[in-house]
Amino acid sequence: RSIQNLNYDYTLRVELRGPLPGGKGGYGSLLRSMKPKAKADENYEACRDLSGRRLRHVNNQERLREWR
Repeated sequence: RSIQNLNYDYTLRVELRGPLPGGKGGYGSLLRSMKPKAKADENYEACRDLSGRRLRHVNNQERLREWR
């Protein structure tokens, strides 16, 4: 049969009961068991500011002004 020939006058209700296969735990416990592999990066010198300059260059200019 094709989809065009289906009779939509009848409604079929299907209810599935019972446990789903998969074992104990779930995705949440998997995520909690995983430890972060890399620490958070605190070096933002390769980023750019709103004017497009690298923060490394901005920080170096400030250090140079303080040194003078």
